[in-house]
Amino acid sequence: MERIIRTALAALLGAPLIAAVAYAGTASAATVTIAKYVNGQQATAASAGSYSFPMQASWTGGSGSFSLSPTGFNNPNPYQATTNDMATSTSYSVNEVAQTNCSSGFPFTLAGYSTGDSLASAQTAQVSSTAPNFTNLQNDEYVIVWNTTCAPAPQPISPANGVSIPSDQLTSLSWTSVSDSATPIQYFYEVSNSATVNSNNGAFTSPVYQSGAIASTSVSVSNIATGTYYWHVRAQDAAGNYSPWGAINSFTVTSPSGTTTPPTATSTSSISGTVFKDQNGNRQLDSGEQGISGAQLVLLNLSDRSVQPQQLTADANGNYSFSNLPAGTYLVLAKLQQGDVPTVWPHVIHLDGTTSVTGQNFGERAYSYNRFPGFGNGSHQSSNGFGNNFSNGSNTSSYGFGGGSQMPGFGTNNTNTMNNMPNMGYGSPFGMGSMNGMGGMMQGMQGMHGFTR
Repeated sequence: MERIIRTALAALLGAPLIAAVAYAGTASAATVTIAKYVNGQQATAASAGSYSFPMQASWTGGSGSFSLSPTGFNNPNPYQATTNDMATSTSYSVNEVAQTNCSSGFPFTLAGYSTGDSLASAQTAQVSSTAPNFTNLQNDEYVIVWNTTCAPAPQPISPANGVSIPSDQLTSLSWTSVSDSATPIQYFYEVSNSATVNSNNGAFTSPVYQSGAIASTSVSVSNIATGTYYWHVRAQDAAGNYSPWGAINSFTVTSPSGTTTPPTATSTSSISGTVFKDQNGNRQLDSGEQGISGAQLVLLNLSDRSVQPQQLTADANGNYSFSNLPAGTYLVLAKLQQGDVPTVWPHVIHLDGTTSVTGQNFGERAYSYNRFPGFGNGSHQSSNGFGNNFSNGSNTSSYGFGGGSQMPGFGTNNTNTMNNMPNMGYGSPFGMGSMNGMGGMMQGMQGMHGFTR
């Protein structure tokens, strides 16, 4: 009789979606009861927030969908559903629809399934992520669909949404704490220059920063560049479930408090020239002499040592140009090709900030003992001062320009850094006098005192 009544109720409620055939008063029939548990307990309207959980079932000869909700389906208990009577040879499977997950914004996530021949035995059975599939049913079966609550999305607190804040006053970001059944909770935040997010997971499409896991609800920040930023936070519980991303807030970082941005002077000065093969060694760019493609150059601001050196590469014809230079005194250096020596020395140039200086050429030619008297056989006491380590083309010495009477201060080049040029003199490169060591010419000039090969 109970099965006849249940069959009648199921017919009124659309029971074909849960089972196929009723077998009233027949012993060779079985049912499957599906129950929803949340955080280890039988679900109630309060514990499940009155949400409905979509389910999918299939059986021999049919399939359908139903929901576990505050109103039981073919069952007087909330969040339970029972099939019609099915023949004992019937197969039956059931699963929760996969859309119920934390990152989608649904407040519950599927933890797994357990089965047994009673509700009590299903409660103590091993939970599996595999949906139950009964074949050749012989007795009534019970399925528990286990869910856990998702951590809610944390919300930004500070800085306040839309605020402008000087960079020296932006010291931290903070957000609300969240609770969840699986503890501890950890947090992740993203920062972007755009509020655009991916439609599939809510993350920024082009974040400029993505944090690692953070155990607290705030994080220290410093030295943030000026500009407008967007940020949001999400949580992850101990079971590995992520909450949705919280609301997107923005803030604008301005210059440090008490400072103003000075007006920028327009600089039109430039220095240009050509690096070339000085075939005849006359220190002039003659017709037919070719520029050196890809030659590397460095510009030093001698008037302001705090300005970083500029580096550039000459074009295919050996031409170069340093532009937009403010007024000051500059030194231009060119890196020599392997095995070459200079015929034109580095240029010291004075700019007024409005005019350009052209024709600052660099000549070089292959090294030869016959072309440059004074290279000697390795002695750095040579009257012409080129010193040692030129035998056999060696360029390992780093004596640099040393202590020449007309060109003091180039120093050594042992570390190959620009810092080896703090006391550069302006003396004539053609009146070197008695120099105790341009001995590292191939390392000093060819390496440009720090512009390494």
